Amino acid sequence: MTWVFNLAFGPVEVALPLFVSGNLDAGAGLLGAYWAAFGIGAVIGALALGAARRLPLWPAMLGIIAGHGIGCSPSLSRIPPSPP
Repeated sequence: MTWVFNLAFGPVEVALPLFVSGNLDAGAGLLGAYWAAFGIGAVIGALALGAARRLPLWPAMLGIIAGHGIGCSPSLSRIPPSPP
């Protein structure tokens, strides 16, 4: 599960600056806002870890992965459709 999660997140780290500058035509301010949002999410996740220890393992992991997908979904709404 960790391998799949890291495989899904790794390209985000590399492609985020390209996405912000290319597709969104924005600068360092928006890129910083994205990284700040990731940092805030990490702090919230660390604080919620105590409550997650009481949950069964698989539902907690699936919830974390679904939360990550929901968190990244606003970026997907700005991607133009590919040509046919």
